[in-house]
Amino acid sequence: MDQRSDLNNGIYRTVTIYTADGEVIAQYEGVFDIEGNNGGYVLFDYNGKRYTYYNCFVESIAQIE
Repeated sequence: MDQRSDLNNGIYRTVTIYTADGEVIAQYEGVFDIEGNNGGYVLFDYNGKRYTYYNCFVESIAQIE
């Protein structure tokens, strides 16, 4: 799946960002890549904007064909 994502500039996915107590902060749907690290944040470009979320929980559901 990572190779497919690299070749196509992302894969179709739904990403939901949650607070520590489970409240939904934001939700995105479309073709994009997600970059995470051990520093406690997630980063992605979506519709021409760069989003960075710190200290949150991220659910990413990718469509695999």
